Amino acid sequence: MAEQCAARIERCAAGGDTRQQIRLLYQWAYAREPEAQELEDALELVHRYGLRALCRAVFNSNEFLTLR
Repeated sequence: MAEQCAARIERCAAGGDTRQQIRLLYQWAYAREPEAQELEDALELVHRYGLRALCRAVFNSNEFLTLR
């Protein structure tokens, strides 16, 4: 699931801009923009492990799993 989400984000985010990819993931998963520190932490994770790892982390987060 994380692999397919990452592939979709890469197709939708123009030009391979990592910050835009992260913003798109947050919009889809959490229906909000990432806070500044979240964006910086996510950038580091993506640069180190790839977009698929960030998608997996988001899917496993409490915010994603909690119904409001």
